[in-house]
Amino acid sequence: MKEITQDDNWGSEDKLDRKASAVFLTNFLTGKYSQGRSQGKKDAFVLSVRSEWGFGKTFFIKRWMKDLKKNNYPVVYFDAWANDFSDDPLVGFVDELNDQLSEFFHTIPTASRVFSSAIKSGKRLIKPLGMGVAAILTKQLVGISIENVAGVLNGEPDDKSLKEQVDSLIDASSEAALQEHRKTKEIIKDFREKISHLIDGLEREAGVQLPIFIFIDELDRCRPTYAIELLESIKHIFGVEGVYFVVATNINQLMHSIKVVYGADFDSERYLLRFFDGEYSLPKPDAIGFSEFLFQKHDLSQYRNYMSALEDGIYDGPMKEITIFSKICDFFDLSLRDREQVASALFAALSSFGKSDRVYLDYLIFLIALKHFSSSVFEDVVSCVSGDIEKIRSVISKSMRADVEFMGWELVSYSSSRKVAYKLLDLFCYYSAASAMTIDDLSNSRPGPDANFPERVLNFIDPGRTWTRGQKTSLAGYAARVRHAGQMF
Repeated sequence: MKEITQDDNWGSEDKLDRKASAVFLTNFLTGKYSQGRSQGKKDAFVLSVRSEWGFGKTFFIKRWMKDLKKNNYPVVYFDAWANDFSDDPLVGFVDELNDQLSEFFHTIPTASRVFSSAIKSGKRLIKPLGMGVAAILTKQLVGISIENVAGVLNGEPDDKSLKEQVDSLIDASSEAALQEHRKTKEIIKDFREKISHLIDGLEREAGVQLPIFIFIDELDRCRPTYAIELLESIKHIFGVEGVYFVVATNINQLMHSIKVVYGADFDSERYLLRFFDGEYSLPKPDAIGFSEFLFQKHDLSQYRNYMSALEDGIYDGPMKEITIFSKICDFFDLSLRDREQVASALFAALSSFGKSDRVYLDYLIFLIALKHFSSSVFEDVVSCVSGDIEKIRSVISKSMRADVEFMGWELVSYSSSRKVAYKLLDLFCYYSAASAMTIDDLSNSRPGPDANFPERVLNFIDPGRTWTRGQKTSLAGYAARVRHAGQMF
């Protein structure tokens, strides 16, 4: 087995550490092929790569494909969702197979000729429009009412000549169906033999690596019937020794699609198992890495005038905005899918700010996550008037993880400071109270000498500017922005 080289094809964009999965799977699949070849029993293989929507399956596949191409493996990428408009999955699939492998084989004359012959056989499997057994009956029975035909089929011999005509056509159409079935079996056999001949020839070519990799993406987004027919084709038509399929999918959504066709009680998981020879679940990323991925995906770093109680120089690694996003999602104990939706709503909410506006990012993320977590708790919090901190604390603490902390600077003297752990619960209680207060109220609500952290938050929200008397703090409009952004969930 050739050692796989892994150039820096992934770079800094690999926020979810998907390269490690690609290296593992490459070694596993190529090793499996080499082992079978050494034992004289090459095989076909279909691998399911499982992950939820929005967790980087397409990014993973396309970068992995680049690694394989650099190492001279024939590779095909098929976007099932992009070809879902066709009634016959083979139309788009054979076309992509032809385009992408022809480009690879054009420098290998023998392989190119064998492959072209195989593609011709494959195209014969595509269902001709308007043909089939049903078309025979339809064409021959023009002019005869549906009621009369139905009567004959139901055993009502009112018209002997019509009965003989229908019986004769049924015999003819049945024979046509059998011939069509036999013809299809022969075409499939011919196609598979030619692909096998191609694999044998490629094994003798210097520099070409095997197996052939065919990647299927976005299958879970397709119409149920399309997804099922494509899987059937992969297993029964293209299940040729030396051809390895990688199907990236949200397996739960795919099982739901199958139940749409076969019924709610259908065992769709067992049904899928007969298509896949192996399954691999993309590892769940760590919280910070996933937050960094979401900020990049939704371009959340374009707004640079962020204000946050999480200060610079506290945490190593990603910028503080990513850290506070991750901390707040931890505070609500959100799943990765929930975090994806919060990031999407954050993008929507940020679009309502001007580029030069100050954005209190931690409070904005808190409100979005809170509304996503519970609309009723969100309304309870934002409806608290006159900065009633204890009432706000009572509402928030019922549902959230009160133990989540973040680090901040506490000034010890004019010449030094120290890192102190603060409760996120305290931060959001004071933010929420301040959002209901006027600047005057805020300025007159200085806490006692033991409330170092709230003092810093109040100074942060009201940094000694001159305000119009009775003016609300800039936090007052955040709830309305979040309500609008929440419509994007």
